[in-house]
Amino acid sequence: GADEAVVDTDGKAHGRGVGLIQRLFQLHQAGDSDGIQAVLNEVDLRFVDPSQPPLPAVDVDEFGEDAPGGGGKPETNGGGGGMGGNDSDNGVARNLNEEFESLSVPPKGAPGADLVDFAERASMLGRQQHEIDAILEAAGHAKLARWKAIKATQRTRTRIALEKVQEKEVADESGASAIASELVPGGAAKSVTVANVGEYLELVLLWWLGHGVEAQADSFCDGLRDVLGTQGRDALLFNFSHSELRRMLCGKEEIQWREDDALLGFLVPMGDYTATSPSIQMLVEALKNMNMRERAQFLNFVTAQPRVPLSGLPQVKVYPPLLERISGLVLRAESPSERALFSVGDIVTLTPNYAEFDDATGGPLRPGETGMVSNVDGRIRVSGWWYSPGALQHLRGDASEGEDDDAPDEVALLPADWFRPGDWVRTAKARARIESWDAVTMTLKFHASTDVSVLRSFKSGQSIELVPPEATAEEEGGTEHAPVSLRRPPLRIARVVEQPQAVQMRPYLRPKATTCAKTLYLPTDYDSASHMLEVFKGAFSDAKLGGMNEN
Repeated sequence: GADEAVVDTDGKAHGRGVGLIQRLFQLHQAGDSDGIQAVLNEVDLRFVDPSQPPLPAVDVDEFGEDAPGGGGKPETNGGGGGMGGNDSDNGVARNLNEEFESLSVPPKGAPGADLVDFAERASMLGRQQHEIDAILEAAGHAKLARWKAIKATQRTRTRIALEKVQEKEVADESGASAIASELVPGGAAKSVTVANVGEYLELVLLWWLGHGVEAQADSFCDGLRDVLGTQGRDALLFNFSHSELRRMLCGKEEIQWREDDALLGFLVPMGDYTATSPSIQMLVEALKNMNMRERAQFLNFVTAQPRVPLSGLPQVKVYPPLLERISGLVLRAESPSERALFSVGDIVTLTPNYAEFDDATGGPLRPGETGMVSNVDGRIRVSGWWYSPGALQHLRGDASEGEDDDAPDEVALLPADWFRPGDWVRTAKARARIESWDAVTMTLKFHASTDVSVLRSFKSGQSIELVPPEATAEEEGGTEHAPVSLRRPPLRIARVVEQPQAVQMRPYLRPKATTCAKTLYLPTDYDSASHMLEVFKGAFSDAKLGGMNEN
């Protein structure tokens, strides 16, 4: 509805838009003929829809009384000129109707294939879904059988509808409907003057509020009928006003947060975020400070709909920024209390008093044998058998094992010698190669070639150890180390070192469009709520929905 103007070769501007019509209407109501003339001197108005692009001037004689079809208006049927096109189109329609009437409707109890065949042929002859359904219903067919036949032939009706649209577009491009928005026959050649401006304004209002939206209104009603049926459509249209319908179908225009709620009634912190996280609190304050337009933009950004559904605000999950990969681990020494606990991947053996536990005597482990913990759930699962914790003990380096009598000296190695570049470390679920080891910060970095899926298997709290040299001697060229159980104290992962995917200063959505709705990834590097609000405004204008903004 914004006013626009296109300057023609005659120096006049072909104006259009709501503002222009309002201006003319006010001048006409005031009886200001001079003002109307001044406007018409600036803008070349014809008896066509002023909201459409300006149409080329048409020679009056081009569509005079002697023109094909008469009436001063060219035919727009897309066929041949004059009445011949109408006769051709009417003849085709009559043939289709006659062919349809010759179709035999399957009787009640007919096989489903017969119903599908009827629905297919009826669709080919231009019948719509509701028409086919009504005919089959009148023949006594059950609702489910009708639905299956209609669903099986939906592709045919869609194809025919698309073909009609394409044909219309071709006709439009060829100029057959070049003056379809004329307010009167020959309106493209009829100029608006002070004398006929009243008639022009009346026709414009009639076109905008009547004839001009008739096709759209019919399509809207047809869509409701296809979804709700005739009775459902009528019940909806006859019992609700236009404003109520808009609210039901499009949602609420007023967007109000529940400001008495710490999370405004719809935010759900995820990951490491909580209701007290600074970024979440800044987000809440920023949302409160948004005006109505910005609130609609926010909803559109995270839910793909700018209004609030009748069911209320949808929950929006707010995550910390996406992280691309784990680049290393920060380790810590295992505490004495942790050594008495069991974790998946621990190597265990039976305790001397294992026989006191009934569930241990029937298990596969025998005294002196070792096994790996595969699950911990109150009891310990080893080699497919559940043991009581008291029946098992961790396998540790034992200085009394003959040839290893001098092993205690190895335990005293300095932390700097615990790992070397090229060593392999493992937990119960992952194994990776070391690129560097910092004994001061107890941080090891993984080799860049390590697969991301492997790195993500390392978790805080897991027990970690060096892979025995015999397990890597072949791929590492036989590098010799002291026995793994004696080179360092038992270690666990204190935390993982994560490398951000990109420097993020904008809120963004999950990269996959199929999972982006109602999921927001919110960075932590905001100075204040006002800073976050400004960043959001920039994101609203240039964010790519379903993608990543790496500015």
